Amino acid sequence: MTYRQYQRAGYGRPIRRRRSIGGGLLIALIMAGFVVCKYYSNSSINPITNEKQHINMSVEQEIAIGLQSAPTMAQRHGGLHPDRQA
Repeated sequence: MTYRQYQRAGYGRPIRRRRSIGGGLLIALIMAGFVVCKYYSNSSINPITNEKQHINMSVEQEIAIGLQSAPTMAQRHGGLHPDRQA
């Protein structure tokens, strides 16, 4: 039996196949493109600063989160300022 016949019979060192990364790379590029499009489609103008912001929540949601976290933040940073006018 020659070496070539030996390999064809399934013995010896396995023949390595070349793997293509083209499919995985294509999927990654499509996903990255979707994320970029999603980021730039969620933009709004901040009425206070007149700057364009990319935020994925409404003004009402932002206010609710701020009111919910205000007591915790005040406690974490040493309480409220003694001067209420500040």
